[in-house]
Amino acid sequence: MDPASTSEREMAAAELTDNADSVSGDSVMPDDVLEAEVSDVDAAVTPPEDSDPGSDASSDSFSSARHTASQLLDHMQVDTTDPTNVMIIIGAVLVLGVGGAWWWLGDEDELPVEAVPITRPTATTNFERLPAVVSPVTEEAEEPPQSNLDALLDRARMATDAGLYTEPGGVSALDYYLAALDEDPLHPEAIAGVDTILVSVFDDARTAINNGRTDDAIATISWVKEFRPNNANIIELEAMLVEAQSARVQQVTQMISRGDFAAAESRLETLAQDRYANTAAIADAGEQLAAAQAAAREKARTDARQEQQLARQERIQGVISEYKESVAAGQLLNPEDNSARFHLQRLAAIDSNNPEIQSGHAAIVAGLIVRANTEAAQANYEAAENWLVEAEKIGVGVEKIAEVRQSIAQRQVDEQTDRVIPATELTLVRYVPPDYPSLAIRREIEGYVDVIFTVTTSGETADVEIVSGEKQNYFEKSTVAAVEQWRFEPRLFNGQAVNQRVSFRLDFKLHD
Repeated sequence: MDPASTSEREMAAAELTDNADSVSGDSVMPDDVLEAEVSDVDAAVTPPEDSDPGSDASSDSFSSARHTASQLLDHMQVDTTDPTNVMIIIGAVLVLGVGGAWWWLGDEDELPVEAVPITRPTATTNFERLPAVVSPVTEEAEEPPQSNLDALLDRARMATDAGLYTEPGGVSALDYYLAALDEDPLHPEAIAGVDTILVSVFDDARTAINNGRTDDAIATISWVKEFRPNNANIIELEAMLVEAQSARVQQVTQMISRGDFAAAESRLETLAQDRYANTAAIADAGEQLAAAQAAAREKARTDARQEQQLARQERIQGVISEYKESVAAGQLLNPEDNSARFHLQRLAAIDSNNPEIQSGHAAIVAGLIVRANTEAAQANYEAAENWLVEAEKIGVGVEKIAEVRQSIAQRQVDEQTDRVIPATELTLVRYVPPDYPSLAIRREIEGYVDVIFTVTTSGETADVEIVSGEKQNYFEKSTVAAVEQWRFEPRLFNGQAVNQRVSFRLDFKLHD
């Protein structure tokens, strides 16, 4: 509140007080006093004719009209128990109310666009009753004094005409009607006056509910219950409050449908604490929220699993591609961190049941067998065996590996059999000397025979063959006959007896 406005208002109040003091209670009736005060107040609040309504000075001149009657009363030292003073106050309030209404209607820029005014006090308003006994205006009044009830009704009518239905506290129409009912609880005019005022109050409360200002409506209900606890409109307003909360619960369901669970949960907690909580609707919304949250969690888990599966499949395909590249490059076992075997081990760690693992291992084993055979063909039997050992580590194709190993071993045996070694490298078990042919004796012919034969795995001789000699025609038969009777210990290769080709020279001499 600006100082200029305050000063002007206090000056106007002082003038009213002075005027009231100057009027004699013996000669001026309440209506005359009211008329006199109204003219004084009009003079105080009416702007000069030459003033500019748009100027700052003009605005300051009318600022006192903005204040409510209760604010004016705060600065006026007037005894409200005196009927004359009360009528003066009501007259002043009426003039200020009319002047303030003119000012507010004239200043459109000051009105809020969406404001919905209601003329009712808050729940904490204290309604004071006027004293039961009203003093007469003067002991020498020409007319008989009014009864206390009539005086209260007169004041109630005046306040009603001034639009002071519920405010200011203590001098409103409602206060006077209630005071009248204290005098006569069944007085029809007082009852009708209170009901008429309550109609307006309840209309304002309904407007408040419709505009979402439920706290104002709740305050109105609490206030009315102080003196009309059984008013039927209270039940209607309470039902409207419950219905209004149902609409707010519906807003919560919209939050749930949008997935705004945190806001919905917070709103439900707030609504549950409301005096007019719709517990059934809140419970339903709570169940919807719980179900939606559970569904959202499950969806999140499902989406996470799907993302993990997609990432896993991409990783698997990457490893398989790296494996195939290693096979194409011939990198079956080496290098250790980029070989076909290494990538298959990676694949098994990701997806142990992937069919590429089994087929991939079989491909590696096949490649190692090829290398083993290649080495064996070049008589690099040790290298061939090393490749077979590595193939066995893979763990597949065991029968095939054994078959290849046997084949390579047989190849080695065949090589040993085909290679002719001196018979002296074997242990002779039985020796039968050849017969000296009689014809060679008669002719005194000497010579020798070079023979090659096979010592079998049983130690017997076979495949005796004369390859060269001197005068061998004389000695062939006896040589073959003798060699066929020889016995040797079998040739052992890799711990096994094998056939072995051997050579031997038999000398035929007549004289040692």
